[in-house]
Amino acid sequence: MLHSKMKEDRQGGFTLIELMFTVVVMAVLLGIGIPNFRDFIRNSRMSAEANDLLSGINLTRSEAVKRRAPVVLCSGSAAACVATGDFSDGWVVFVDTDADGLIDVGTEDVLREHPAMPAGFSTALYETSDGEDEEDPDYDDSTASYISFGQSGFRRMTGGTLPVALGVVICDERENALSGGGPDMSAARALELSASGRAAITRSQERIEILGGCP
Repeated sequence: MLHSKMKEDRQGGFTLIELMFTVVVMAVLLGIGIPNFRDFIRNSRMSAEANDLLSGINLTRSEAVKRRAPVVLCSGSAAACVATGDFSDGWVVFVDTDADGLIDVGTEDVLREHPAMPAGFSTALYETSDGEDEEDPDYDDSTASYISFGQSGFRRMTGGTLPVALGVVICDERENALSGGGPDMSAARALELSASGRAAITRSQERIEILGGCP
């Protein structure tokens, strides 16, 4: 009877060896999982910023057609475009009524204002006059800080020159490093914009390097 009661009172639990083994396994899993989770967060932010910029360009084009007036996306804020600006510092879409590429505060409608990108992000704008269909165009640094569309839905330049193809490279502290998902998948993104206005995002490490790479 006493022996039966002692068996009932006995409590289960971890031995010291089992506890140490569990701690080791958890440490290994955390060591593997935390870097992957950090990259997942970074990739999500990078994709969000690239998609926001692509959405802004598409808005610029569609509003130009709808309003039958020039519409511009430029680096800066609703207060002013920044001639030497970096899109990572923020960008704005506005109706450029007088077609000068600059915001006239109070008289020209601001359609969208995007805040600065997260800390550690930077962008570079590259341009080329080569044919749009060339696979390896020779890009040079661009002095343009705006993307403008006319009422026809085609890109325009305020100085009267012909538009050229653009590449906007978006990077964080990882720069153009491989980031999983495939043999040529970069941590960076590039938004390619043709002279006519077609826009698309790529994360090909090779293509981003061709465009000019991270700033």
